[in-house]
Amino acid sequence: FSTNTESAESRMRKEMAGESCRLHGYFDTNKVPGNFHIGTHGVDTPSYLTFWNEPTSRSQQNMRHTINKLAFVDVEHEELLNSTQPLDGFESPKAFTFQYYLTVTPGTRETSAATTSDVKSKGPVHGYLFRAGSFVTNELLGPAVFFRMDI
Repeated sequence: FSTNTESAESRMRKEMAGESCRLHGYFDTNKVPGNFHIGTHGVDTPSYLTFWNEPTSRSQQNMRHTINKLAFVDVEHEELLNSTQPLDGFESPKAFTFQYYLTVTPGTRETSAATTSDVKSKGPVHGYLFRAGSFVTNELLGPAVFFRMDI
Protein backbone atom coordinates (compact mmCIF):
# COMPACT_ATOMS: atom_id res chain seq x y z
CA PHE A 1 0.00 0.00 0.00
CA SER A 2 1.44 3.36 -1.05
CA THR A 3 0.68 6.72 0.55
CA ASN A 4 2.08 8.63 -2.44
CA THR A 5 -0.93 10.45 -3.96
CA GLU A 6 0.99 11.82 -6.95
CA SER A 7 -0.19 10.13 -10.15
CA ALA A 8 2.14 8.67 -12.76
CA GLU A 9 0.92 11.31 -15.22
CA SER A 10 1.73 14.10 -12.76
CA ARG A 11 5.25 12.71 -12.23
CA MET A 12 5.80 12.51 -16.02
CA ARG A 13 4.66 16.12 -16.44
CA LYS A 14 7.10 17.31 -13.77
CA GLU A 15 9.94 15.57 -15.60
CA MET A 16 9.13 17.75 -18.64
CA ALA A 17 9.45 21.02 -16.70
CA GLY A 18 11.25 23.72 -18.66
CA GLU A 19 10.64 22.11 -22.03
CA SER A 20 8.87 23.92 -24.84
CA CYS A 21 6.81 22.75 -27.78
CA ARG A 22 6.75 23.27 -31.53
CA LEU A 23 3.45 23.56 -33.36
CA HIS A 24 3.03 23.34 -37.10
CA GLY A 25 0.25 22.46 -39.45
CA TYR A 26 -2.54 24.02 -41.42
CA PHE A 27 -6.29 24.49 -41.31
CA ASP A 28 -9.04 25.74 -43.58
CA THR A 29 -10.96 28.92 -42.83
CA ASN A 30 -13.98 30.59 -44.37
CA LYS A 31 -13.63 33.97 -46.02
CA VAL A 32 -15.19 35.76 -43.03
CA PRO A 33 -13.72 37.72 -40.09
CA GLY A 34 -12.81 35.52 -37.15
CA ASN A 35 -9.97 34.37 -34.93
CA PHE A 36 -7.91 31.42 -33.90
CA HIS A 37 -5.74 31.08 -30.84
CA ILE A 38 -3.20 28.87 -29.15
CA GLY A 39 -3.44 28.66 -25.38
CA THR A 40 -2.39 26.64 -22.38
CA HIS A 41 -5.89 26.46 -20.93
CA GLY A 42 -8.55 23.92 -21.75
CA VAL A 43 -12.28 23.48 -21.41
CA ASP A 44 -11.94 21.87 -18.01
CA THR A 45 -8.62 23.42 -16.92
CA PRO A 46 -8.53 27.00 -15.64
CA SER A 47 -5.65 29.14 -16.89
CA TYR A 48 -4.28 29.73 -13.38
CA LEU A 49 -3.28 26.05 -13.12
CA THR A 50 -0.05 24.94 -14.69
CA PHE A 51 0.52 21.81 -16.71
CA TRP A 52 1.35 20.17 -13.38
CA ASN A 53 -2.02 21.16 -11.79
CA GLU A 54 -0.30 23.58 -9.45
CA PRO A 55 -1.33 27.25 -9.11
CA THR A 56 1.08 29.75 -10.65
CA SER A 57 1.24 33.51 -10.83
CA ARG A 58 0.78 35.45 -14.08
CA SER A 59 4.38 36.65 -13.90
CA GLN A 60 5.56 33.03 -14.20
CA GLN A 61 3.39 32.26 -17.23
CA ASN A 62 5.04 32.90 -20.55
CA MET A 63 3.76 32.72 -24.13
CA ARG A 64 7.01 33.77 -25.81
CA HIS A 65 6.95 32.41 -29.34
CA THR A 66 8.46 32.57 -32.81
CA ILE A 67 6.44 32.52 -36.02
CA ASN A 68 8.57 30.79 -38.61
CA LYS A 69 5.93 30.92 -41.36
CA LEU A 70 2.31 32.11 -41.56
CA ALA A 71 0.61 32.31 -44.96
CA PHE A 72 -2.87 32.37 -46.45
CA VAL A 73 -3.19 30.19 -49.54
CA ASP A 74 -6.09 29.63 -51.94
CA VAL A 75 -6.55 25.84 -52.01
CA GLU A 76 -7.45 25.83 -55.72
CA HIS A 77 -4.18 27.45 -56.77
CA GLU A 78 -1.86 26.61 -53.83
CA GLU A 79 0.45 29.47 -54.72
CA LEU A 80 1.82 32.38 -52.70
CA LEU A 81 1.86 35.87 -54.18
CA ASN A 82 5.01 36.70 -52.18
CA SER A 83 7.76 34.32 -51.14
CA THR A 84 7.99 36.03 -47.72
CA GLN A 85 5.12 36.96 -45.43
CA PRO A 86 4.84 39.81 -42.88
CA LEU A 87 5.25 37.62 -39.79
CA ASP A 88 7.92 35.21 -41.09
CA GLY A 89 10.65 34.92 -38.46
CA PHE A 90 8.86 37.16 -35.91
CA GLU A 91 10.03 36.61 -32.31
CA SER A 92 7.72 37.89 -29.60
CA PRO A 93 8.75 39.33 -26.25
CA LYS A 94 7.90 37.43 -23.06
CA ALA A 95 4.20 37.96 -22.44
CA PHE A 96 1.20 36.44 -20.71
CA THR A 97 -1.06 37.05 -23.71
CA PHE A 98 -0.08 38.18 -27.18
CA GLN A 99 -2.51 39.37 -29.86
CA TYR A 100 -2.15 39.76 -33.63
CA TYR A 101 -4.48 41.68 -35.93
CA LEU A 102 -4.41 40.37 -39.50
CA THR A 103 -6.00 42.01 -42.53
CA VAL A 104 -6.21 39.50 -45.39
CA THR A 105 -7.01 40.58 -48.97
CA PRO A 106 -7.22 38.57 -52.20
CA GLY A 107 -4.76 39.51 -54.90
CA THR A 108 -3.50 38.63 -58.35
CA ARG A 109 0.02 38.85 -59.74
CA GLU A 110 0.61 38.82 -63.46
CA THR A 111 3.46 36.56 -64.56
CA SER A 112 4.94 36.90 -68.02
CA ALA A 113 7.04 34.47 -70.04
CA ALA A 114 10.06 36.70 -69.39
CA THR A 115 9.82 36.19 -65.60
CA THR A 116 9.30 32.44 -65.48
CA SER A 117 10.51 29.34 -67.30
CA ASP A 118 7.68 27.11 -66.01
CA VAL A 119 4.93 26.87 -68.67
CA LYS A 120 2.24 26.10 -66.04
CA SER A 121 2.93 29.27 -64.03
CA LYS A 122 2.60 31.71 -66.94
CA GLY A 123 -0.37 34.06 -66.61
CA PRO A 124 -2.08 35.37 -63.47
CA VAL A 125 -1.26 33.96 -60.03
CA HIS A 126 -4.14 34.22 -57.54
CA GLY A 127 -3.65 34.24 -53.80
CA TYR A 128 -3.79 36.35 -50.67
CA LEU A 129 -1.79 39.16 -49.14
CA PHE A 130 -2.00 40.18 -45.50
CA ARG A 131 -0.87 42.92 -43.18
CA ALA A 132 -0.22 42.30 -39.51
CA GLY A 133 -0.07 44.29 -36.31
CA SER A 134 0.66 42.89 -32.85
CA PHE A 135 0.79 43.83 -29.20
CA VAL A 136 1.19 42.39 -25.72
CA THR A 137 -1.94 42.36 -23.59
CA ASN A 138 -2.60 40.97 -20.15
CA GLU A 139 -6.33 41.62 -20.28
CA LEU A 140 -7.49 38.57 -22.21
CA LEU A 141 -7.94 34.98 -21.15
CA GLY A 142 -4.53 33.43 -21.15
CA PRO A 143 -1.85 32.51 -21.33
CA ALA A 144 -2.53 32.46 -25.06
CA VAL A 145 -1.60 33.82 -28.49
CA PHE A 146 -4.59 35.23 -30.40
CA PHE A 147 -4.84 35.84 -34.15
CA ARG A 148 -7.79 38.07 -35.10
CA MET A 149 -8.51 38.15 -38.83
CA ASP A 150 -10.39 40.56 -41.04
CA ILE A 151 -10.86 39.10 -44.51
